[in-house]
Amino acid sequence: MGRKTALAVSALLAIVSLTPVASADYEIQSDDWSGLAYLATTAEEAAVTLSPTRRVELDQLRPGDVLWLLYPTGELPVADLVMFVREGGRLIIADDQGTSGELLERLGLHLGAGPPQGVSSFAESRPSLPVLSADAPHFVFFNVEDVVANHPAVLTGGGTPLLSFPGGEEHLVSEVRLGMGQALVIADPSIFINSMLRRYYGNKQFAANVLRVYCPRDQCEVSLALPDAVYVGEFRKGLGLMG
Repeated sequence: MGRKTALAVSALLAIVSLTPVASADYEIQSDDWSGLAYLATTAEEAAVTLSPTRRVELDQLRPGDVLWLLYPTGELPVADLVMFVREGGRLIIADDQGTSGELLERLGLHLGAGPPQGVSSFAESRPSLPVLSADAPHFVFFNVEDVVANHPAVLTGGGTPLLSFPGGEEHLVSEVRLGMGQALVIADPSIFINSMLRRYYGNKQFAANVLRVYCPRDQCEVSLALPDAVYVGEFRKGLGLMG
């Protein structure tokens, strides 16, 4: 397929449906429908310094740091990331079809393929866009009435479910406390692409809250590991004991 043909097909897909996006589409500076430029704008409005990266230096992570894995597509350093959380790190994972499965299993969760069961409310009458009412007393839902997912996966297992599909057995958002740290898990990374944030106010407010949920101060920094990020070095065990 030629480049012009490929671009034409991509444009047609963007118009016809909000389909799950590939890792190349999650570009932080892209203003296209599947980019992340509006997420960066949302971070700025929320007084969060969002630091996107394609290279995570594990030995530079410290207890209290906030690391967001967005649709990881490469091998993850599972043991290091689990230790990071145990030592007081804050981890956000937004994934549906990426490589976070083993990491989530270590956190007591299972990521299953969608579609979720029992959903009856959809945005724009599209079965691919289930609407979930947000009523959990948690900061991520501050000023959020509902969240619109986009071809989501489902979470099951342990942790604390924060946003569930009908029936209560499958979840979109869960939180896990491990040692001195926490992990927030969202079974749909495409909630955060430009088109989903611009179309649905609840998603934009939800994104702002996710960015700030683990911020201890008015100003905070979130490191955003992009889909093709590589992880180098090793997390330094014991840092959490040093205060």
